[in-house]
Amino acid sequence: MHDVGLLYCHRLFELVSKVKGFLGLKQLKPIEIYNQRIANGDLTDDADQRQILQALQDLAIAIEGYKPRSRFLMSGLFGVKAPPPKGLYIYGGVGRGKSMLMDLFFDASPIKRKRRVHFHAFMQEVHDEMH
Repeated sequence: MHDVGLLYCHRLFELVSKVKGFLGLKQLKPIEIYNQRIANGDLTDDADQRQILQALQDLAIAIEGYKPRSRFLMSGLFGVKAPPPKGLYIYGGVGRGKSMLMDLFFDASPIKRKRRVHFHAFMQEVHDEMH
């Protein structure tokens, strides 16, 4: 029953986030969602998770501010664009919250075209492409 409640809360946050975006209201940041879940009693505060979440928050800010280079040849002549933001590699023991933190990051991202892939499935895809 507890899992159903967490799933319901997760779906509710997704819905609220979508409605806020539709109404032009502020998109919640991963740290804000994490803090809400702690306040609601859905999560227990964890210093290690919070440290990773801060790095994810910094990455989210870098992604929001990033403008990819234009595909036009002449665009490179009028200034140097910043390199794309570097991602994060999150590792740790089983049950430490890595997937949950990635889900927070993914759900809070304002990027429309995105895909969430668990590490194991990603590595299987890489392996399939190599062979």
